[in-house]
Amino acid sequence: MANTDEFSQKVSIHQVWPKFETIDQALKRRDTLVRQLRNGDISAQQFAANLATCKDHRRCDSPICPICVRELRSWFISEAIGCIEDLRSTNPSGLSDRVIRLLGIPCEEYRFGSRSLPNLQRLNKTLQKRFQRDEFPLVFAGVDVSLNLFNNSITRARWQPHLYGLVVGLTRDEVKAALSAYYPPRKRARKPLYVTRCNSLAAVL
Repeated sequence: MANTDEFSQKVSIHQVWPKFETIDQALKRRDTLVRQLRNGDISAQQFAANLATCKDHRRCDSPICPICVRELRSWFISEAIGCIEDLRSTNPSGLSDRVIRLLGIPCEEYRFGSRSLPNLQRLNKTLQKRFQRDEFPLVFAGVDVSLNLFNNSITRARWQPHLYGLVVGLTRDEVKAALSAYYPPRKRARKPLYVTRCNSLAAVL
């Protein structure tokens, strides 16, 4: 988790996204999670105890804590929008049609129950090098790992990484041309790459 205290927010989150999760909503999610974890094994109960003590003056900084993750999301969205708006102010027409959202589904997948799982740090470095090599001006991106079921069979379930991103400074066609070779169509992903114009910065971020 990033230490958001080291940075100032350029833009208020509720100005750019009025529908952003409230602190009360995050607290309710945290309380539900604590109750569920308390019914688990020793490790789960230890997580529950840590989450339950997360307070304003002493945050737990856990990546599964709805309160801490909300703070991180708020900071990230506000900072990213502030950065993009700074660029727009210096060249108002330069970013016209050049703020692009993308979703990429890599070829790699991992069998459920296998000890082989995606190494997110290595995947992150690979993606960074790829964007740098293709000379992308500015990218905000993250990786989500979801469990995909096929015919409701857990024996066929697969962990599948997904890349979500926002590209600033290139057109839709330029982004698609640069990335299409990395995300070829295949049986379980007929359209593994989605590239569209971004119409809502806050929601995409």
